[in-house]
Amino acid sequence: MTMLTRWLLASALALLLVPGVHAQMVDDDGDGIDDAIDECIDTPPGDMVDQVGCSVCDCDVAADGNDWASHGAYVRCVLHEAHARRAAGRLTRRGYREQLRHARAATCGNADVTRCCLYANANAAGRCRIVGWDACDADTQHVFDASDEDSGSCVPNPCN
Repeated sequence: MTMLTRWLLASALALLLVPGVHAQMVDDDGDGIDDAIDECIDTPPGDMVDQVGCSVCDCDVAADGNDWASHGAYVRCVLHEAHARRAAGRLTRRGYREQLRHARAATCGNADVTRCCLYANANAAGRCRIVGWDACDADTQHVFDASDEDSGSCVPNPCN
């Protein structure tokens, strides 16, 4: 090992041991999992994720890979996971309530509805409503614009 190699290794080790000096975590989808190990890089905002960044209760499919039997089945999955995290001390009471609100305000498990973003004008953030597919299309007559955002939750608002 050359003198330069030893110096570089010693410098790198010294940086790791200095308090307050940490590698910067990159988390583009905001799920709390570093992108270096995140296997699901586009997790929807607010979803509870596993150790590799994938939604525990994915909106589009149940854990067995099939469609959700109902909206209630999706909400029960979120309720079960939130309860387990709350019992383990990994979720606050407020976080627990937010997860349930997020699940109830979702289209997950109901193929007959969509998230519809209604825009009053070109510069305003939209208002999210869960409505039938045809109702979203019909809303374009009453507002500046209406767009279908597909499956998911209106919490947080996807119409920004």
